[in-house]
Amino acid sequence: MKPFAAFLFCATLSIPLAQGASTAMVFRLGDPQEMRRGRFDNTALRENGGLSLTPGCAMVDDLPSTVVWSVLETSNSIWVGTGHQGELRCYPGKTSNSVSVQLQASEVLSLVEGPDGSIFAGTAPKGVVYRIAREGGALEVFCILNEGYVWGLAWDGRFLWAATGNPGKLYRISADRRAELVYTSTEENLLKVRLWNGVPHVSTSGRGYLVRLEGTKTNVLYDAGERDINDFTVNAERILLATSGKKMISEVVSGASALGAEPRSFYLNEVVELDAKGRSRTVFSTRNQTLPALLPRPDGTVLVGTGNEGEIWSVEPHSGRSRLLHKIPGASIVAFSRFPGASHFITGGSTALYRLELAWAAKGTYTTDILDTRGVSVWGRVHYGLMGPAAGVRVMARTGNAYSVGQGWTDWRPTDAQGRITNDAARFVQVRLELRTVSNVPPELSDLRIYYGTESRAPVLTSFQAGRNSEFEKNNKLILDSSDLLLWWEAGEERRDGQEFRLSYRNLLGGDWREIEVKLRGKYQTLKKTALPDGDWQFQISAYDRFGDPDKALDSMVSKRITVDNTPPEVLELKRTPGALSFRVVDERSPIQKVEWSAQLEEFKPLTPLDGLLDGRDEAFTLAIPPKTPFIILHVVDDQGNDAFVTLTIDEARGDQRPR
Repeated sequence: MKPFAAFLFCATLSIPLAQGASTAMVFRLGDPQEMRRGRFDNTALRENGGLSLTPGCAMVDDLPSTVVWSVLETSNSIWVGTGHQGELRCYPGKTSNSVSVQLQASEVLSLVEGPDGSIFAGTAPKGVVYRIAREGGALEVFCILNEGYVWGLAWDGRFLWAATGNPGKLYRISADRRAELVYTSTEENLLKVRLWNGVPHVSTSGRGYLVRLEGTKTNVLYDAGERDINDFTVNAERILLATSGKKMISEVVSGASALGAEPRSFYLNEVVELDAKGRSRTVFSTRNQTLPALLPRPDGTVLVGTGNEGEIWSVEPHSGRSRLLHKIPGASIVAFSRFPGASHFITGGSTALYRLELAWAAKGTYTTDILDTRGVSVWGRVHYGLMGPAAGVRVMARTGNAYSVGQGWTDWRPTDAQGRITNDAARFVQVRLELRTVSNVPPELSDLRIYYGTESRAPVLTSFQAGRNSEFEKNNKLILDSSDLLLWWEAGEERRDGQEFRLSYRNLLGGDWREIEVKLRGKYQTLKKTALPDGDWQFQISAYDRFGDPDKALDSMVSKRITVDNTPPEVLELKRTPGALSFRVVDERSPIQKVEWSAQLEEFKPLTPLDGLLDGRDEAFTLAIPPKTPFIILHVVDDQGNDAFVTLTIDEARGDQRPR
């Protein structure tokens, strides 16, 4: 999707604009998906796109560890389990000052408080459970389970329950430190163990099961299919499960260009509610964001943390209504603490400990994404619907002519008394809404609109495309191969003699624009895709006047998503049956284009997948093997030209074979 393609433009409004401007236009930011592109600081996004203040959120400590796994809150302390160094950090008095406890393990995966106030820590890679005494803080080995991971811990008053991984087992550990194996799963990992009325419930990864264990009886309460159940909550009314997809779902995108001809694929992740009768329904869903953490709240809502974009959502299970409370840029929500009153959570990526208040913040801000008018524009008013005190809202704006904020941008300036943006005419604008409570009444905003008028002149850049174009290549006598990426653009006549172009790129997962070419005066550039890692990339072309300000971009355009795939397909799940061989060909990013085989170095013959059509990234095949064939060669190719050969001795056709 283009960054601003989903905004609704309206040209039917008459608003005061500067002389020389033509059509009046408007950005309408009523779509919650587009509002999510902005930055939230103590502001919440409602389902209808409205804005309000949110419970306060503040960083307690910027953690030095590269990985964090677990967080525990007691009546007077906070504990954080880290990874790689096996460090347990304690925050006495719940302040930002911490003390460190070093364990003889690399990963501190789970934490729980015992009945006497002792702290228990489940670790990896040897499955050791440590105990830290409440008085004096003495550290000791409580139990050695000799399993790979201790993912979850829970106390029922008499026993410590430990959920392990690799393999997935559940242990019951008595006060005298004897460990009894009570359940072995068919799945590799038990991720969480929770207790309700003394009865343990466990969740699994791989195929996500929620299992209830009562005595010697086991009952699968929910089967999530090919999704992990990362976290869950249990009470008398309902069970809520956070599931994260492991299998991509594809949908056809109408009007896809040659660069995006393949179906759009995504992981579907859901929060599922089970009622007392075992009936299930989805109460929250998101695409491509894992859901590692849940936190039930006293008001009946549940907080949902996402693992990709650092978002915290508040969900009402009964109604299914949700709102975005917080967004931590560059982070993922790893886990919440479970304690009455204020809660804490930890983030990965940018590792930190945060405090989440129950009380609403007294003030907060929302900053829009950079909005592109596609031409130098003058500015009108900023409109919004308001419930609450008008004095509780201040609108700020800044404008510029480069896609990234920096040189060539104005400072933040408030709108005037009529709500007009007073900044210089430019192509790009960004608006910041500052909210605060007045006389204990918080404002709520909706239907944000930003008016502008485009000047009556053509933009410097008229088009910018990335990919391959056979007609353009022929007209310009270009000879390119499959590893080449072509970038080409068109510019208007204005200031042609002084035009220079700069080319930059960025990864769509995040990061700043990086320049790769400067002082370009032609109309195309070629790059080797092999110079970029696999992933989704975006390119930007910026126009400059070399006789004017060398740091002020006159115009810029951004390309569509470009998927770089330099990795060949894999051959997986090879199985030998009498007279036949079955297998799958899988490619993470690109559709499979060709699969062929050869027996004993004979001519290669094409293979047809079981569904009859070679059109996806995961295809299944069955091959009839001629008698007395000692080996075969498989040749697999994706639509990016990446290929691999797999030489297979028939008697060894067991398990997975990677291309070589």
